[in-house]
Amino acid sequence: MKKVLLSLLVTFLLKSNLVFSQVVSPYSGDPAKDFASCVDASITKEECVACVKATYGHYKSEYKKGRLDCDCRSGTLDCSSCINDGDPRTSEAGCLDCVAGFDALLNDLAQKFLAAITACNSLPSGYADHETPPSEAFKTGDGLEDIIPQSVSIYPNPASEKVVVNFVSFDETMPTTFVVISSLGSVVKTITSNFEVGIQKQEIGLVGLSSGFYFIKVSGSYINYHEKIIIAN
Repeated sequence: MKKVLLSLLVTFLLKSNLVFSQVVSPYSGDPAKDFASCVDASITKEECVACVKATYGHYKSEYKKGRLDCDCRSGTLDCSSCINDGDPRTSEAGCLDCVAGFDALLNDLAQKFLAAITACNSLPSGYADHETPPSEAFKTGDGLEDIIPQSVSIYPNPASEKVVVNFVSFDETMPTTFVVISSLGSVVKTITSNFEVGIQKQEIGLVGLSSGFYFIKVSGSYINYHEKIIIAN
């Protein structure tokens, strides 16, 4: 009897695993297509935004994971630790190219996300004028302030002479500010400039700064980002 029960249990588990393995992902692999599906299938602004945010989160997670996998050795995304043995999969140049590719995907995803959210905001709200939606996303302006992705990357890290900040500018009329802050909290450098809408980059010189760790803060239109860097002279 025990053997029969064990056999039935094994059969059930195998069938269950088969069913689970055949579950189809709700995502097509094309963010633009999936964002468009969110907009087309939604009746209210709130429903649309929830769908777009979930879609963005999925692809951002996938791209972030792929970006980390670019590192051939250390697991810390330090391409300089790669062995330059001629194999592009294990070379510093190959690692940097891989990282740049995923940065481009993340920046493109951010722009598609912004376009989708803008389309969502054209839909009617599911709440009456006297009601307050539960999501913070609809309590300020058009809601973009709370849900714009942080599409910023800073490299190299560690750095010596300079770092490059890749980011997406969403409004050319509003300035973007880059601040370098010491470990003691002192502001050691500030750069403010306006950028055209789209993928942009800003170099920040580090010559003259002592070795140690610092923070770089990036703020501007829909951007509020900071990252710890190490200066190694």
